Amino acid sequence: MKRRCIIGTILLSIAILSIYTFYKVNTNHLNLVMKVTEKRIIEAAQNCIWDDVCKSYPVTLDTLIKKGYLEEEVNPKTKIYYSHDSYIEKKENILVFHGL
Repeated sequence: MKRRCIIGTILLSIAILSIYTFYKVNTNHLNLVMKVTEKRIIEAAQNCIWDDVCKSYPVTLDTLIKKGYLEEEVNPKTKIYYSHDSYIEKKENILVFHGL
């Protein structure tokens, strides 16, 4: 009986650690993919401004797509395309993406 209890405790501990580790790895991966997607969108807006095609901030995704600086982007968490009304604005020399 003691042996079963010890083996059960060990297996339960391994299962809990495995689930927690999987959750943390998956969460970190999604956060990194979100950052990469947002950086790609922000860089497209910067290029559009630098080329004098987009005149000022905020720059919408619709403008970037129509001007050829960006293709439609998918939100990695929801797996739904960002709205064309999403925009990039400039706050204190930092570009911020607002996905809708």
